[in-house]
Amino acid sequence: MRRERWDAKPRAGDPPSPRELIRRALAAEGDAGALHWLCPSGGVYGFGPAMGSVVLAACRSDRFTIADTRALSTLDLYPIGPKSFREADWIPYLGVCREIAEAVGLNLRDLGRTLDGRGARLSWTPAPGMHTPTLAMCG
Repeated sequence: MRRERWDAKPRAGDPPSPRELIRRALAAEGDAGALHWLCPSGGVYGFGPAMGSVVLAACRSDRFTIADTRALSTLDLYPIGPKSFREADWIPYLGVCREIAEAVGLNLRDLGRTLDGRGARLSWTPAPGMHTPTLAMCG
């Protein structure tokens, strides 16, 4: 597989450039589709879900947060298997992050910093029989 320069001019028959794939990701309506364009399954060589989420969060911080294995651990969302963030983890993780951010009045960027251990700790426990989680910010 040939690696493309970010500023390379496309030629007939070339795969989409990373710049074009990022453009497609940012234009995608669905969250899964947005990340898909930035993962190996969608075409950006060397990007995984975590790196793809960094691009999405940097460009659309109101809609996305960074996929982080420490945050998965904090939220007890780790699936069985290797301790890495997988594309299939994106939608459940993003949904929980949005729900928590709304419940505690944080934007997704600040919530991401809280969940990954660089900020205050967050204790997240779903309330029995309720959709909205019970939250406690710990200093």
